[in-house]
Order: sequence, then C-alpha cells, then structure tokens
Amino acid sequence: MNEPLKDDVYKRRGISLLWDIANVKEFCDAKKGMSLRSFLLHYANQWKQTEKAVSKSKALLVAGLEGCIDSMNPQDAEEFLRDIVYPAIISFQNKFAGGGANASLILWVGDNSRIEYQTISSKLYYQCSLYKQKIPLGQCLFRGAESDLLEITTKQDGKENVIGLYQQRIS
Repeated sequence: MNEPLKDDVYKRRGISLLWDIANVKEFCDAKKGMSLRSFLLHYANQWKQTEKAVSKSKALLVAGLEGCIDSMNPQDAEEFLRDIVYPAIISFQNKFAGGGANASLILWVGDNSRIEYQTISSKLYYQCSLYKQKIPLGQCLFRGAESDLLEITTKQDGKENVIGLYQQRIS
C-alpha cells in the first residue's frame, strides 16, 4: 500500500471503502445514502435520478455490502462481487462520475475488523462471518489493483487513525 491519504479527496472522487461513520456524517447526510440493492437498481436504470442521492460534496454513500457478502457462501459472494457489484462500480465511475473525477462512491463497511490487507502479497481480503473463510475482496472490487489503494487517515487526539481505503480509479 502507498503513503496514507491525508486529504479529503475521497469525499469528491474515486472509490472508497469507509468504516468510520462519524467521518461520513461530516460530509454526507446518512439519509442521502442508499442500500447496495438500491445502488444496483440505479445501475440497472443507467443512473437516472441518481443525482438526487448524491451529497453536496458529490459523494454517493452505499451501505449493505458486508450484509450481502455474509448472507452467501464464499464462492457465491466472490461471484456476486466480481460479476454484479464490480460492473456497477465501473459503470458508476465511467457513466455517472465522469471517469471518477466528478463524484465519489463510498462503500460503507460497519466492521473493519474483518478487512485484512496483506502487505507482502498486496492483497485485500474479507473474512466472511458465517463460513469463517476469507474472500479476495480487492480482487473482486478493484481487479487486483490493491497495491494502489491508499489508507484514508484522520487525526484524532493527536493520533492518526485509518478510517478507510481509497482508490482513485479502477479499470
């Protein structure tokens, strides 16, 4: 992983996994957020009326990723992420967000303790709760570009905290 991201560019462009809800509330009204199911419906409708769900800072907050993953066996979860969620992310980036520069997609994850980045292999994994197996989250969502991910950090009480992961653009 590269140097930590210390500015707030993730609020305006790119793709992020974010687990600090207090930070999200600073720039994105939770009422403006949507479920993963709604996100996929917006994708199916070619992003019509999605502008209404985007915050003032141009962030689209999507919740429910981990609930979907946890409700499936690991193999089905991988296929779902790779074959359904990834194309929706790419479409959002290219067709709604102007290549990723005009809006950000924030996938809110409530429990970051199940996200593991292995530095040696530059791989991002998710620990499924029911099956106790890891799935290659980074491979499914970022198509193996995990080594380009940046940790999103904030300072609280003089200490740096990692609150998420950021990817400027995926292909």
